[in-house]
Amino acid sequence: MKYAKLAGGYPSYHGIRNPIVNADGSKTVTKNEKLLLAAGFLPVTDTPAPDDGSYVSTWEATDSAIVRVWREVLEEAPEVEE
Repeated sequence: MKYAKLAGGYPSYHGIRNPIVNADGSKTVTKNEKLLLAAGFLPVTDTPAPDDGSYVSTWEATDSAIVRVWREVLEEAPEVEE
């Protein structure tokens, strides 16, 4: 399971470049779920794109996860000139 914080509309994954910053300023990289959740990181759920139509994805944070959400792009019919 990957953990991240939502930053600028995208997941910022926990790791060397985004560690837990402790109260004393030290940094921790861990796979311990309890420590990650306590530091504000959430599990990331990446959902597959729908097969039909045109879609754009966004990321949303819920109370328990960061989830990729797909929204359909409605295409307007082109105007026909006679």
